[in-house]
Amino acid sequence: GKVTDVTISQPFASLGYAPIYVAQSKGFFKKEGINAKFTTVSGGNELAAVLGGSAQFVVTSAIHPIAALAQGQDFYSFAAVNQGFSEDVVISNAAAKAAGLTSSSTVDQKIKALAGKPLGVISPTGENVEVFTYLFQYAGLPASSFDKVVLGAPPAILASLKNGQIAGYNLGPPFPAIGVASGDSQYLLRIPLGVIPPMKKALTEDVSTTKSYYNSHKTLVAHFKAALGQAERYIYAHPKGIPNYLYPKYFTGETKTAYLKSFT
Repeated sequence: GKVTDVTISQPFASLGYAPIYVAQSKGFFKKEGINAKFTTVSGGNELAAVLGGSAQFVVTSAIHPIAALAQGQDFYSFAAVNQGFSEDVVISNAAAKAAGLTSSSTVDQKIKALAGKPLGVISPTGENVEVFTYLFQYAGLPASSFDKVVLGAPPAILASLKNGQIAGYNLGPPFPAIGVASGDSQYLLRIPLGVIPPMKKALTEDVSTTKSYYNSHKTLVAHFKAALGQAERYIYAHPKGIPNYLYPKYFTGETKTAYLKSFT
């Protein structure tokens, strides 16, 4: 049958996008008549690739299509990829020590340890910013105490913490585990474990396209969603095998031991 080529824009490779990767590598897209490939566009510009026509779909934080709508860019989000924030908040060992944090520190005390300190984010308006903004509000801190440093991509954020340019960050897997494994930082808040209860219910990552592309390719979108559904069922059926399966295909630039710690 007919095969349609599609390019999926992403800000970086993330375990939060696992259903998309499984749909590609297990042949679920191909079964639905889709030949999918990825393009990585860093710095929060992954939506621009769809607007410019070099990609047909974008998988990213749900906050980006919403922000684009406010600017008059009409995106249509048609598939959920992740619910609940997958980010862990990491703080440098030096910042944790200076704040006097201990194993018995409260959530509020941990969040307040970040106030006024430089914190790494990928883009000025992305999910990392939303996470920190919400946490600061949760702890009753003023918005002015959030000192964000825009760094464009997770590897730059990890390197900046290592050289002392920033005191902390929040990222999804596998990056927090990789950063902590380097020995210069520690977990501050494990958001996926429900330490901030309201953050478990939000739609955090999705697949979007422009409204005009959606309206003219509804059959293709339906096949895309069908492939994604098959991938999600596969993941639920093989949870223990997925980490090792995805590593050589999408994450070989990371240390495998640290990468696997994202799943513990």
